[in-house]
Amino acid sequence: EGQYKTGAPLYSEEEIKKWEQIALEKRPDIKKMALATKSSEEYLKRKKAEYLPVVTASASYEKISPASLSASRYYDNWHFGVQLSWDLFDGLGRERRISEAKSLKMSSNFELVNAIEEAKAEVRDSIYEIEEALLSYYAANESVLLADEAIKQARARRDLGVITPLEYRDVVASRTRAKQSFIRASYRLLTSYYTLRNVTGIDLLDV
Repeated sequence: EGQYKTGAPLYSEEEIKKWEQIALEKRPDIKKMALATKSSEEYLKRKKAEYLPVVTASASYEKISPASLSASRYYDNWHFGVQLSWDLFDGLGRERRISEAKSLKMSSNFELVNAIEEAKAEVRDSIYEIEEALLSYYAANESVLLADEAIKQARARRDLGVITPLEYRDVVASRTRAKQSFIRASYRLLTSYYTLRNVTGIDLLDV
């Protein structure tokens, strides 16, 4: 509790980047977009391959008997062939399909980059929220300690007749409000930490 220096960053830049990397590796939305980007790249490759010729090879074998050639012995006869086919023009169909594939790839890349930047921003926002919540927590805790001390002093002054019971009750009420603020600050700190875990997907099981 006393190790945190007020006003100092709770997370170093290196630690923030580690949380960002966790988000990039664990978040389902980024995983899904990464797969979509990879698929669009493969699709573009297939469409570009339509520009290449199609090569087919064939082979056949037959055994020639002496009776068929009036020869004195059998011999083997092999046939090999290679066929090259290439559609040089199909009404700009290939160009259109490649253009569509490129657009799909660019769109997938854009969505992936955008998702990555949004994930990083959410991680940093969550970390900043934790730091602010921690400052509120320490301030609220300090208020409770001061209120406790005020009650001790007020009790002694009441017993001496310096203040009235009503004035003492006001001091007790102030301590109650300080305690309530501390509880709210504690809850905010706890929820901000679990918000960070949620936006990174760190608790999700790998599938």
